[in-house]
This record gives sequence, C-alpha cells and structure tokens, in this order.
Amino acid sequence: YVTRGEPLTGFERGFLPVSLAMGGASLRGTTVPAGSSVAEAFHYTSREAASLIETSGLKSGQYATPAGDLSPLQAVLELSLPPNRPLPDTRIRIDIAGLRQAGFEIPAVTRVSSVVRGRDGRVYSMPGGGYEMQFPYVVPAEFLRVMP
Repeated sequence: YVTRGEPLTGFERGFLPVSLAMGGASLRGTTVPAGSSVAEAFHYTSREAASLIETSGLKSGQYATPAGDLSPLQAVLELSLPPNRPLPDTRIRIDIAGLRQAGFEIPAVTRVSSVVRGRDGRVYSMPGGGYEMQFPYVVPAEFLRVMP
C-alpha cells in the first residue's frame, strides 16, 4: 500500500480521475496526466476550526484534497481522518492557482494510506484510497475560503 506523502506509483503515477485533477470537474471517470494543474483543493474540518483557519491561515503540515464534493462521512473514510473526532461539517477551498501564481510550490497529489498514526501515537486503519496533498508551509488566509 502507499503511505502518506509517497508519490503515486505504477499505473496511478500517470493518471488521476479528471474530477480530482480538475478540482471536481464534471468529467468523472475520465483520466488525465497526474502532472496536470490542480486549480483548487479542499480542507475538510469543523466549523469551529474553520473560523480560526479563515483568519490565520492553514497550518503547515495540513492536508487537503482535490475532491471538493465529499460528504462528511466520505471525507472521513476516503481521507483516513481520525475516527475519534466528529465528522467534518465544513470545507475550506484553497486557491491552488492563486498560490502557484504567488510563487508557492504546490505539493504533489498522493494516494491516502489506509494506515494512519494519530497525534496521540495510536495507529488505526481506515479505508483510505482518496487523494491528498500535504502543505509544508502555512497557507495564507488570502488563499482560503470557507464554503457554504
């Protein structure tokens, strides 16, 4: 299996579903080269955390996904979010095109692992299999928008 942070390998290296590579475009099921530009990504979180993120930015080391149409339960399962937290009720849109234009290096999109180590050191297994990107820097608030 692929662990967090590892680039896609084998068949997956060359292609991503269009709906992911294009930030949720309507051509679901079609594939495009993985190097294609991702224009936006989404961070799934709680309403309380979103208000803080909206003003101070997304912390370094946080994850986002090109999939902007996940339900709260889908987000937990596909993104291997910690099972001991409430379902995310808010998503934050990250303007990847804006970050790129401002000179930020955009992290690679990788496959989500099914084995995750929590902040408390516990290891747990989730379905995973979605796509994610991890930001090694603070994403400034000007590139973030809380979605309704």
